[in-house]
Amino acid sequence: MSDTVLHATNTHLYRGARLEARDAVPADPGRVRIVFDDGLEVDADLVPGEQDGALTLAMPAHRTAAGQDIPAKRWQLAPAEADAPGVVAIGKRLD
Repeated sequence: MSDTVLHATNTHLYRGARLEARDAVPADPGRVRIVFDDGLEVDADLVPGEQDGALTLAMPAHRTAAGQDIPAKRWQLAPAEADAPGVVAIGKRLD
């Protein structure tokens, strides 16, 4: 379990979805807990990107609260807004 919790603004991740932290989104690799809008909680990892070293989100395979199986995926992350250090946007899917 992770001490860092990121709240998803939807029931799944997709390009343009947002993740919100209570304070700032971590700047270093590590474990995070993603809490989806439907209450599902999934532990995931922030890992350095293979080409530029920028953090990416590695989500394990999981099942949504509605029963949909989601395969493991890796996503680019980007600041959603310059003045909101606690919000990141999901970028393109990396695998």
